[in-house]
Amino acid sequence: MTKISRRTLLRSAPGLASLGVALPPLEAMFASDSVFAEEGKKHKRFFAFYAVGSVHGDSWFPRVPENTNATSLALPSLRGSSLEPFYTFGLQNNISVYRGMNNAAFFNGFGSVELRGVAGFLTGSAIVSDHQRMHVISLDQALADWNKDVLGFNARVHSLPMIGNPEYPSTIPRPRNADLAHGVSYDKSGNRLRTRISLDYVFDQLFFNNFGPVRKNKSLRRRIIDAVTDDRKKLLKRLGYYDQQRVIEFLESLDNLEHEIERLKTYDDGATCGTPVFQQPLYNETSHYKRLNAIGENARILAKMIAIAFQCDLTSAATYITSCEAYCNGKYHDVFGAPGYYYHNYIQHNPDKYLAEQRKVDFFHAELAANFLLEFKNRHYAGGNLLDCTGFLFGSGMGSDKHHTLENIPLLVAGNIGGWQHGRYHLFDGENHALLLNSLRIALGIGGDTFGDAEGRTISLS
Repeated sequence: MTKISRRTLLRSAPGLASLGVALPPLEAMFASDSVFAEEGKKHKRFFAFYAVGSVHGDSWFPRVPENTNATSLALPSLRGSSLEPFYTFGLQNNISVYRGMNNAAFFNGFGSVELRGVAGFLTGSAIVSDHQRMHVISLDQALADWNKDVLGFNARVHSLPMIGNPEYPSTIPRPRNADLAHGVSYDKSGNRLRTRISLDYVFDQLFFNNFGPVRKNKSLRRRIIDAVTDDRKKLLKRLGYYDQQRVIEFLESLDNLEHEIERLKTYDDGATCGTPVFQQPLYNETSHYKRLNAIGENARILAKMIAIAFQCDLTSAATYITSCEAYCNGKYHDVFGAPGYYYHNYIQHNPDKYLAEQRKVDFFHAELAANFLLEFKNRHYAGGNLLDCTGFLFGSGMGSDKHHTLENIPLLVAGNIGGWQHGRYHLFDGENHALLLNSLRIALGIGGDTFGDAEGRTISLS
């Protein structure tokens, strides 16, 4: 097999090359089929989905068979639970559920449970105080740094911290620690990373070099579509059949993403969000921000975008938080319609009165997370799919209680990494969830002795 570099292939498609369009790994880029199949093992990817708020535990966790003393068993059917979307999407055997683990923040620190919970979720470490600005590195950033500094993987985008609705209510005095609520990612210096919301911005940053003017200039936007149309035949002539199918799938995915983003801009659900805190518009998109009390379509488009970015080696780490924790008071128009409920103040703090509504939100979060996982499973990479080289974590930093708690937090893991065996239900008794993160660190191939507050301890992957 004659090896052809990405750069050489793009030279045959100058329109794509001029816009800086990436390509997925192709067989033509490798010296043999076996080398192509091994490509996915060179570096891993990681995605985390954080669902704000606590959950209704009896509905979220599968029921444990009576009179069992097992600590690990086959995952019971998820039908009828809040995790049913994973069953519906055919993903039950691709996931493992962990019950009975406490957030690392449970063992130390003081202050707001919400802020301590979100800060500890991916760091596996207790933040000393909810007024603390600095923390420790999160797992997504540890992987991105490892891939770059040790493996020499120079991604176009180091990482992607995303958020659904970061609005801060103007009617409530903004506390000085509110910025902790807006994300789960911390760099190696302990700074919380800014979360992004604009699909336009992320799309252009990932897929096109001259991303600045693309969204504002209609002629440049037409150039992208024209490049896909005009250069496809030139590019395909140099490829074998299976590579041709991969390129066609990729280019059509980009075109569809553009159309979906444009369509979303014309949609208005009647929400009245202001411009989100820390998210001053990079383009003139006031209508885009207006409707983000309905985050479902936004998240579904983002799932496709991140899957393509992982496939094309444009980034290796991404996180998504549905809204800012506690302070947002977002109304879930996706679930309840307009005007909706103030999720945190009404539903979270009145679970007895709003149990049905809480279960609907839990189901909605699971449906969005399952959709991300399905996109990864359906996206071809090297000799398999993205799940062969991607770690996936879904859950929340808080457990089930109207006063909130850091105990028994919901955790779900997926991804065919490190020999992880899925379709399992693991039961714990108050262990630190940092042990799970440390096990993920090892499975992702990140060096070191431990992670967070795990003190070198891990859990079984089987």
